[in-house]
Amino acid sequence: MRGGRGARPGSAAAAVLRAAVLAACLTAAGFAASCSFDYGQALAEDLAERTPDAVFTNFSHTVVQDNSPVLRIEAASAEFFDKKNLVRLSAVTFTELRAGRVLAFGSADGAVLRTDTEDAEFFGTVNLRSEEEGVSIRTGYLSWNASDRVLSGDPDGEAEIRRDDGSFLRGSGFRADARRKGISFGGGVEGLLVREKDPAGETGETGTPGPAGGEAGE
Repeated sequence: MRGGRGARPGSAAAAVLRAAVLAACLTAAGFAASCSFDYGQALAEDLAERTPDAVFTNFSHTVVQDNSPVLRIEAASAEFFDKKNLVRLSAVTFTELRAGRVLAFGSADGAVLRTDTEDAEFFGTVNLRSEEEGVSIRTGYLSWNASDRVLSGDPDGEAEIRRDDGSFLRGSGFRADARRKGISFGGGVEGLLVREKDPAGETGETGTPGPAGGEAGE
């Protein structure tokens, strides 16, 4: 299923990227601290795998560029695992800003951010919203592959994308490619695309279900 201009996650995907990059910023800022104890080697390694090096509750952090906040992230708890190069967050919210204006925001029941690859996973009830482009995403799971710049959902899970003009796409196997600026669904997809007015002042709408593996982009 192919849609018109704007049927894509837009800045909402950018907010996920910045949330992933945040993990590296936190570590570089010295938030994570490590401890060692005189246990046997096997037990120590097992504990290191399961025990965070640092835990914060009511966690809040703001990334600032040029004396202006660009990303704010808050979580009920944050666990740092130095050897695994990851951060676990619960009840997390994040907001992307520009010159004091909210560009995008999102929330998830939980998240795992990798400090070595800048990959990220969001799970539970996941909501993303781009104020700049008027697009919202709601699903149960999202993963961000930083090297490929791909945002993907559960192959068997449903994702729904809505625009402020009333358009929506819903299906399973959601995938968004930031380089191509397009989205696709691996399973059955349905939706309604509201097109912009043509020069004659007419509008068009399509509302038939699309085939499996349908794609929408610019």
